[in-house]
Amino acid sequence: MKKLFYIIILIIFIFGNRIYSQKIQNQSDIIKSLANSTTIKLPYGDKNVLYKFPEKWDISRLTKQKKDKQNVDTDSVFNILNAFTYQDLEYSKRKSIVTQYPANKIFLEPDFIISDSVKKFNKNIEFRSLKVLSKTKFSLFSIMFKGDIDCNKCEFVEHQTQNVLLTIGKDNIIKDKLLISYINGSDLGQASRFFVIDTKEIIHQKSFKSDELGVTFTGYEKYQINENGNFIRYYEKNGNFKTDTELGFVKNNKRQGKWIEIKENKYLYNWVKSQKDKKDYPDYYTYMEANYKDGLAIGEAKFFKLIQKYDQNGQPILSSRKKGKLIYTETFDNGKIKDRKFLK
Repeated sequence: MKKLFYIIILIIFIFGNRIYSQKIQNQSDIIKSLANSTTIKLPYGDKNVLYKFPEKWDISRLTKQKKDKQNVDTDSVFNILNAFTYQDLEYSKRKSIVTQYPANKIFLEPDFIISDSVKKFNKNIEFRSLKVLSKTKFSLFSIMFKGDIDCNKCEFVEHQTQNVLLTIGKDNIIKDKLLISYINGSDLGQASRFFVIDTKEIIHQKSFKSDELGVTFTGYEKYQINENGNFIRYYEKNGNFKTDTELGFVKNNKRQGKWIEIKENKYLYNWVKSQKDKKDYPDYYTYMEANYKDGLAIGEAKFFKLIQKYDQNGQPILSSRKKGKLIYTETFDNGKIKDRKFLK
């Protein structure tokens, strides 16, 4: 009788693991499998994202020098956000889906750098999913990845963790995706982003860069999801909008008309990596000009090289910034990209 009991327990354990760890090779089957992910309730993320971070602060935990309370408190909040990312990845109710690289590639963002060995030997990749929202026209999912970054000259192994939001329509087609959080790098330096989705379904995300000496707060953006499942930038105030990185007009809390945006560009980074001559690209900033309607890009967006100088600390001198040569264009139809074309 006791032997039969253990056999039953073993069967339940194996069956349970099959539910939460499935190996799937076909993209459409992966999307269908996501539908069985555990559904969570908002808010999702860590509300510490809303903490008012200074532009820079020392990492007090790595030095014996006495730090003021502001630095200690800020450092503590930053550590909590880091920890949440890994806790979220390992959350027991996330569904684990294992696929080969080609089948999984559609879910990855350009920021996620697949190792050469995975590509060469077509190794498996695991992602872990949750369902965040169910709407009339789409469902919202969070999928998380982790992996190592190839770096032969690095003193420490570099890692990457990524959380991508996907909206999937009732026809099982991906409508849009948004990289909401990541941690890339090693103990010597990291780039990171953390988030919270509040009960009003506004997505808050803040980005940082860190090294052995301190952390720099690099940006705060908000997004909302429209009724068709598109992620669009959200702005608290309407009217003219201007910062060091954006210039445009806001209507109904969305971008409207012509916009200029100055940012580091992941697509430029990937393109430059593929070029033999990289000397013309000391950094990967672009100067974008695009048109928007109800928060969605329309027509042709142009991406120019951003010409800028740096100070002695390696920070961009904002007054030196100007538009350079045209590098590539993107063509949009109601927010959906139809073509990306780099100039030779």
